[in-house]
Amino acid sequence: MLAVQARDMAAYNRWMNQRMYTVCSELSDTERKKDTGAFLT
Repeated sequence: MLAVQARDMAAYNRWMNQRMYTVCSELSDTERKKDTGAFLT
């Protein structure tokens, strides 16, 4: 992997994490904890 590719992937990861945190911050505590069946436990 080239250094530029690693930097690009890190920048994308940082950007996507920020988007996810922003959207998740709008969820109520009940919505955030709701079991949607996305993961097996």
